[in-house]
Amino acid sequence: MVSSPTVITSRLATPATQAGHDNRVSSDNAPTSHVEHLRERLNEQGLSSQATDLILSSWRTKTNKLYDSLFRQWNRWCTKRDSNPFSGPVCEVANFLPTIYQEGYQYNSVNAYRSAISSVHEKLDGLLVGQHPIITRLVQGVFNVRSPIPRYSNTWDVQRVLNYLDSQGKKHPYHQRL
Repeated sequence: MVSSPTVITSRLATPATQAGHDNRVSSDNAPTSHVEHLRERLNEQGLSSQATDLILSSWRTKTNKLYDSLFRQWNRWCTKRDSNPFSGPVCEVANFLPTIYQEGYQYNSVNAYRSAISSVHEKLDGLLVGQHPIITRLVQGVFNVRSPIPRYSNTWDVQRVLNYLDSQGKKHPYHQRL
């Protein structure tokens, strides 16, 4: 038995939607990465391939890889709920982020999901979805409940180290390098 493709609707204002035509896109044709989606959106806005490439180069390779991974999980979650990962309502994002939190993810991870989703999602109420008041409050709540773990448990007092090196006089290799 062959299943029919999932349909994703888009809120992008195109001549077809303005004329009242159906603007649904099969998930078979839907972008599978945030970079693909951004490339499509920039091309639809009339940007040249050179301009698009430079804009997409503003994200570092590691950021693209991270966002693609996070986007795939967001996309799977949306597909299960028959929701559009690019233009769904703010409540979809607000309902997704706590699922990440409940899986034990820390604030920094939840915040990374917010950024990845915001990089592909259409603006809501004139704001990037990651800057929407509901989302910023939700992420602030995660921060308050599960604050980031400090990277280092111990740090050195730099002034104390420098004082020690100075007390060693010119015999210390530190002074020979200066």
